[in-house]
Amino acid sequence: MIAAALPLILLLQTQAMPPQPPSPGCMATGDVVAMAMCMGDEKLRRGDTLPKGSPAQAAAWRGAADEYRRAATLSQSAAAKNRALEQLAQVYDEQHLARGSDAEPVLRELIAANPSDMTPIFRLAKVQESQSLIDAAESTLLAARQQHPDSPEPYRELAEFFGRRAAAIEMAAVAEKQGRQDVSATPQAEPGTADENGIYSVGGSIAPPALVQTVPAEAPEAIRAAAGVDALVCEIVVDETGRVRDAKVMKSVPMLDDVALNAVRQWRYAPTLVDGRAVPVRMTVTVPFAR
Repeated sequence: MIAAALPLILLLQTQAMPPQPPSPGCMATGDVVAMAMCMGDEKLRRGDTLPKGSPAQAAAWRGAADEYRRAATLSQSAAAKNRALEQLAQVYDEQHLARGSDAEPVLRELIAANPSDMTPIFRLAKVQESQSLIDAAESTLLAARQQHPDSPEPYRELAEFFGRRAAAIEMAAVAEKQGRQDVSATPQAEPGTADENGIYSVGGSIAPPALVQTVPAEAPEAIRAAAGVDALVCEIVVDETGRVRDAKVMKSVPMLDDVALNAVRQWRYAPTLVDGRAVPVRMTVTVPFAR
C-alpha cells in the first residue's frame, strides 16, 4: 500500500498548488507520468476548442504546460521524457501560448537529450527568429551545419533563413524609400446614406453585402514573415452587380499591397438593395493572406 502511494506523493511534491482532479480516463492509467501526460493532452485539446484568445483558452493551455512539465520531471524513461518535452514545446509555440522565451529552454533540453536529431535545433532557430533574435538564430543554424556537415538539411534551413532575411531587408529599403504612410480613406457619406456619386456607406439601414465568392491572397511565405502581417485592410466599392469595382489598401505594406488588391478585386457579393433597387456600396474589408 505504501509503495503504491509513493508515485502520488512525488507528484504532489513537484507542484506548488494541488492538481485538478484527473478525469476517470486519466486516473485509469495508474501511472503518475502517464496520468500527467493524459491530463496535459486533455487540457491542450480543451484549449483548442475554446474561443480564440479567451482567458479560458490561455488557462487551459497553461494547465497543459504544467502537466507536461510534471511528466518530464518525473519520467524515468528517455522516450517518455522526450514526448513530454515535445508536447511542452508545442504548447509554447505560436499557435498556442506564443511564449518563445519559455519554449527555448525546453528545446535546448530536447537538443541535449537527442544530439543527433536536428529537428529541435531547427525549431529553436525559428523560435529565436520569431523573437527577432536574428544573430542567435543564425548561430544556431550554423552550429547545426558544423555538427552535421554532410547532411543537406542544415544547408536548406540556412538557405530559407537567409531568404527571409533578404526579403526583410529589401522590404525595409522599399518602405524607407516610399514611406510607409497610411492611405486616407475616401470621404464617405453618413452611414446608410449615399454620397454625391450615389455610393452608399455601409451602416445604419445599409447592411454589409453578403460575400458569395472569395479568392485567396497568395504571397510568398518569406515576404509575409518579413512583413509580420497576416492580412491587410482594404476599402472597396461593391457595384450594383456585386462586383468590386474599386479597391485600395488602408495601410500600405510594400510588396503585399498588390497581392491583397488583386485578390479582393475578384471577390463577389450579393447586390445591395435600397427600396428594391440595386445600389453601389463602400465599406472596409480585411483581406487575409493564404497560409
